[in-house]
Amino acid sequence: MLSVEHVTKQYGPNRAVDDLCFSIGTGQIAGLLGANGAGKSTTMNMITGYLPISSGRIHLHEHEIAEHPKEFKRHIGYLPEFPPLYHDMSVTEQLRFACSLRRAGTKSYRDEEIRRVCALTHIEEMKDRLIGHLSKGYKQRVGLAQALIGSPELLILDEPTAGLDPRQIIEMRNLITQLKEQHTILISSHILSEIASICSRLLIIDHGRLVADDTPEHLMRAAAAENLLLLRIKGTPDQAKRLLDPIESITGFTNSISAEPGCCDCTIESAANVDLRDRIFYACAAASVPIRLLQPKNPTIEDMFIQMTEHKEPYRL
Repeated sequence: MLSVEHVTKQYGPNRAVDDLCFSIGTGQIAGLLGANGAGKSTTMNMITGYLPISSGRIHLHEHEIAEHPKEFKRHIGYLPEFPPLYHDMSVTEQLRFACSLRRAGTKSYRDEEIRRVCALTHIEEMKDRLIGHLSKGYKQRVGLAQALIGSPELLILDEPTAGLDPRQIIEMRNLITQLKEQHTILISSHILSEIASICSRLLIIDHGRLVADDTPEHLMRAAAAENLLLLRIKGTPDQAKRLLDPIESITGFTNSISAEPGCCDCTIESAANVDLRDRIFYACAAASVPIRLLQPKNPTIEDMFIQMTEHKEPYRL
């Protein structure tokens, strides 16, 4: 459906996006991850046509953005990080204005379209209120309703949960999940756990380059390739070192401050497919050192992100 081919964005000597290549199939929810300044918003702005590309090509179906910009944009709904809303308009007036920009058919069609997107985003009760009087969460919903006008095939959502409280984040996440039945979605965020929970595919960019492209499950599995154990003993870091140094197959360990007073936490690295728990248990028992915690360490989505952004070459399974 969407194809980004060797796209680069140059600002003088600086490259905000560098030879970016990926494609998104119909019906997918793809997440675009990256640290602040990685090039996420620049990428989305080029896909929407808001920014011109320096080189490369972007296709949506048979339409190429440089050759058929109007047809290309007709199939896109865009929610930027800060939705372009007029605070002195009511919700209905804002959406009617958006319909006119979209040239969305007759008046009766526009009225029906406004009712449809208000129902989808659950803002029916707010339709007569001024946008300036709405909460941040409802403003995001109005921005999303505006992006849904005309039933675009591709929705591009840039930081849709930015600035929302925990309840509003959950509501927005549920809303986006409902929309995947009718739309292909590209969503950008730096809140890793949020985006991983709703996306079937993750695209990770770092310094403008694609460094990973796969499902969340595969990326997490790759991040878990290291064999790590969490150990908490009642004792000091020096005691932990004396216990662990003699144990073969430990390739390294680090100590950290424990949340439990009088204890020491260790992260233990070992070779793949080696289970050290029995040996660690018997070593602690022989030294009369109580174990408060001993378990495998599963990588978090943040661990995966840090690991993938350290790859020099794009990661694909």
